[in-house]
Amino acid sequence: PKPKPEPMTSPARAVLRLVLGLGLGSGLGFGEMSSVARALSRLQPARGFGAAALSLYAPVGQQGHRGGRRMGWLGGGAISAGFVAMSTTTTTNEETVAAPVAEKRPHKVWFGAPLEGAEGPDAQKGDNAMTERKYLMDPYFWLRDDERKNEEILGHLRKENEYALAQTSHLEALRTKLYDEMKSHIKETDASSGYNSGPWTYYTRTVEGLGYTIHCRRARGTAVGTDEEVILDENEVSKANTKSSQTNVGDAEESPNHTLLAYTVDESGFETYDLKFKALGPGGKELDEVVPEVDSGVEWGKDESVIYYTKMDEQHRPYQL
Repeated sequence: PKPKPEPMTSPARAVLRLVLGLGLGSGLGFGEMSSVARALSRLQPARGFGAAALSLYAPVGQQGHRGGRRMGWLGGGAISAGFVAMSTTTTTNEETVAAPVAEKRPHKVWFGAPLEGAEGPDAQKGDNAMTERKYLMDPYFWLRDDERKNEEILGHLRKENEYALAQTSHLEALRTKLYDEMKSHIKETDASSGYNSGPWTYYTRTVEGLGYTIHCRRARGTAVGTDEEVILDENEVSKANTKSSQTNVGDAEESPNHTLLAYTVDESGFETYDLKFKALGPGGKELDEVVPEVDSGVEWGKDESVIYYTKMDEQHRPYQL
């Protein structure tokens, strides 16, 4: 492999910026500037946008030299100033903002039949494990935390987030612009067309400024917006979540006799849901019965006495109906 070039020293960068700025500012053609750029590149390799500036001058400069064109102070100086500004910004970021690097810690991950009396991950090898035990070294195994409570790991992740924000801070205005543009195409206060079931029409709606869906029903055949009954407000479900800042309602299904609502909610962000029930009608309240750790989907049987759901295994995969 080719050896990595030494970074350009600060004096060399200063000379390059000065020559490029003065050269274009004084009206030198791109042909002359390409000669200067090639000469400087032999003295000291550049990096970042400084290198981009050098590589751009050569081919364009040759074309400009053949055509006899020159750039005056306004055009050339502006382009030069742009390259110099970008080079300065990039170099500063590279030199002052260090990426967090996770420490490597030796750890053996075993495969095959577990040792007698083994516990934890080393014992979870299935019923038909390999009889010859093997292992792989995983120096980053210590970064695993299924409970999301290890402060050392969380601290490292926070540093990674801070580094990412620092490196993309120049895109903040663009992010805001794109977000506002996409948001402008969304009708925030809206309602679904709904569906008829028994004596009711069930539908969902959203309200500007609220982040979650509201599930409703009205008497079948009545006009939109009349006799509305809110059967589940996901915004209230989110407010009641004391486990984490993540809330996701996976499914919401009314019972065949329209007296109960079954819904699943993930309150951890781990895609493991709890199945909950709510009485419908005037004064409808949450029921005490909760089925923990299920998949998101749910379906009633032939009546309100039977409901189908899927249980999750230790790897958070659906495996039992």
